Amino acid sequence: MASQENNTQNERLSQEVHALTEVAKTLTSPLPLRDLLNAILDKIIAVLKPADAGAVVLWDSSSGLLRAQAAFGYDLENLMRVGLRPGEAITGKVFEEGSGWLLSTPEQIASAMEDLRDANRRYLARSLPVERLPLCTIAAPITVSGQKFGVLIIETLQGEEIFQPEDLPFIQTLGDLVALAIERERLTARADSTRAKQQRERLESELLATLSHELRLPLTAIKGYASALRLEDVEWSDEKQAEFLAHIEDECDNMQVLMTEIIDTSIIDPDQLSIEPETVNLSLLSREIAK
Repeated sequence: MASQENNTQNERLSQEVHALTEVAKTLTSPLPLRDLLNAILDKIIAVLKPADAGAVVLWDSSSGLLRAQAAFGYDLENLMRVGLRPGEAITGKVFEEGSGWLLSTPEQIASAMEDLRDANRRYLARSLPVERLPLCTIAAPITVSGQKFGVLIIETLQGEEIFQPEDLPFIQTLGDLVALAIERERLTARADSTRAKQQRERLESELLATLSHELRLPLTAIKGYASALRLEDVEWSDEKQAEFLAHIEDECDNMQVLMTEIIDTSIIDPDQLSIEPETVNLSLLSREIAK
């Protein structure tokens, strides 16, 4: 008898090591998060004998509900329609309490799911491949550094072998690995967002510098022609004055075009752009115009 128990224990430990090894390999894959979670579930179901179905259910802060993001053995389309509140059914209770659960009989499962709302109950029933409750359910919170992400839930739908209390620490370890995968994905997304923001700010700075330079050109010309017209020791002919005014008008049009482009790009902070007119050598400008 003792030998049989040792063999059973050794077989279970071998399964656990194999499962952890396969999940760890999967975590190194450069897959999108949902594909990665599905791949992890595939490995878990494949190597754990009591596991017929499983799901990763994550907290959706926008809706304030827990929703399945990956699943194996369920109809995912219907399962994703189930939105659980914290404390609702098995998944909601595990999420709220932050500790693993093992329900070894359909009666225990039914009791834990009594508070399941009617719409959720209908969609959950449609997602199961059997017309009865699972034989066994084991679930662990998905958390890292005190942050709750969701719940890993695995179920036995048929067969004689079910999960045992000693399986809870192992399922929690799997939940922790899933949490690390989610945290890695979110950190990568934040890093990508930071890099994109820095690149955008650099491009905006370069564009502002270019626009600032371009704006100085018409301003310099306007300042020069206007100042020339105001010279008291120079008498400009009517044609020359009209020419100067036409140049001023053209440069004003150029500035209007530039300002429209700036406004359209919506990148200008009122305190960011500083335009300073350049000093004009009026004597030199007068000689150039007289030519």
